[in-house]
Amino acid sequence: MIIFTLVSSECRRGKALVASPLVQPFLGVELHVTFAIPPMAVDHSVVKMKNVRRAFEDAVTDFGRSEPDVWLRYIKMELHTPGGEALRAGQLHSRAIQSLPGSLLTLFIQQYNATSDIPASEAE
Repeated sequence: MIIFTLVSSECRRGKALVASPLVQPFLGVELHVTFAIPPMAVDHSVVKMKNVRRAFEDAVTDFGRSEPDVWLRYIKMELHTPGGEALRAGQLHSRAIQSLPGSLLTLFIQQYNATSDIPASEAE
């Protein structure tokens, strides 16, 4: 259902399912991020980046103040997915710094700087 929703651009139907009061208590950050990242088997020319970004935006809205990994995955998606934009990755880094409190901000910065698949020019 999730892969079909992403590929077929019926993101609203999938989001309605995920947002359902019956489903919501059981879902967490991992499902949000899985929903956002197109699987390797999917033809990326079919995947619309606006749908991928919308799913990531939902994830950072719900978990961006408590889960640094959401920001890291979003940044990596922009840098390494066809159709991603390095400029957006830099903007996401700034948003993450503004959103994450104290020790989570420190953890985000450490993980961001230690990530080998983020270009050195992007890491601060």
